[in-house]
Amino acid sequence: MTQWWNSLPGFERNFWYFAIPFTLVFVIRLIATLSGFSDSDEDMDSFDGDDFGEGTNFLEDFRLFTLHNFIIFFTGFGWAGIFALRRNFGQFLSVLFASVVGILLMLTVAAIFYFLNKLDVSGNTNINNAVNSNGRVYIPIPAHKSGSGQIQITIQGSLREVHAVTEGKALPTGTSIKVISVVDHDTLLVEKNR
Repeated sequence: MTQWWNSLPGFERNFWYFAIPFTLVFVIRLIATLSGFSDSDEDMDSFDGDDFGEGTNFLEDFRLFTLHNFIIFFTGFGWAGIFALRRNFGQFLSVLFASVVGILLMLTVAAIFYFLNKLDVSGNTNINNAVNSNGRVYIPIPAHKSGSGQIQITIQGSLREVHAVTEGKALPTGTSIKVISVVDHDTLLVEKNR
């Protein structure tokens, strides 16, 4: 292994630094999802919680900047860069090619989740069933209802991302929360789990 690594050109190693770890994380997350080990305690992307009521905003639903999409971007970036260098694209064109491939993969995954969310029939999930449930903060929630973040929570057996506000201190990503009440058709009031 060391001999193989030492035989790589210096610039190509930069792409391997992205390809190897991000591919491993991607595969682990994929196996966890397919095995059913993914739940609200994990930082897995899921369908948006906006299908509880009337029409939604495209820009809110189309989630491009998620942890999962960054993993996809850097996995594609690494492998595309290696491919380009091995095809003698040169350093600049290899970085450009790798970036374009990474962005296209990221857009594709975001679009897949967006359209799968749109296939979900509105009204099947009753947001009121989330009250007293536990979940995790996915996008940080500002303090004192000064803005909304998002939580991941299982409602009626389905993992959802739902807008949330809190009356207390700000809640960072990963914080365990409890749902207190429903604010409106797609927003929940939460507090830090004690």
